[in-house]
Amino acid sequence: MSWFFLGNYCWDKHLGTIFKDRPYRIMIVDDEELLCKIFRRGLQRLGYQVEAFQDSEEALEKFRQAPENYDLVITDLVMPNLRGDKLSEALTRVRPGLPVILCSGYLSEFDKTSLHESGIVDYIEKPVFVTDLHKLIRKTLSNT
Repeated sequence: MSWFFLGNYCWDKHLGTIFKDRPYRIMIVDDEELLCKIFRRGLQRLGYQVEAFQDSEEALEKFRQAPENYDLVITDLVMPNLRGDKLSEALTRVRPGLPVILCSGYLSEFDKTSLHESGIVDYIEKPVFVTDLHKLIRKTLSNT
């Protein structure tokens, strides 16, 4: 990556993407290892700093240790131990206003109103291209 810092802004010369102060830091939580790898690598290529977790309880513990280290969380809905909506509730109790995006193949089975009540600000249905995820991330972060 080629970053240029101009005052309080960071510019990626390949993407023309401007980040205030630094690249955005994203937490990915999905129990599917392959999706974690695809999303992490794809978003890193787009200039984001990404940390991926396959275990939602481990992700929550890491978040509790340093909630300021993340600008946005992307989580699957259906996972063992702690579902994505419950993870979102726990994360936003620690840090109210944290943007959480749900990325799931099971969205049609759930009431989208209740998802928003659990702190989820937006959602995208799998399968998803990293470029579409990037657009949703930019939209979400521009609204926070």
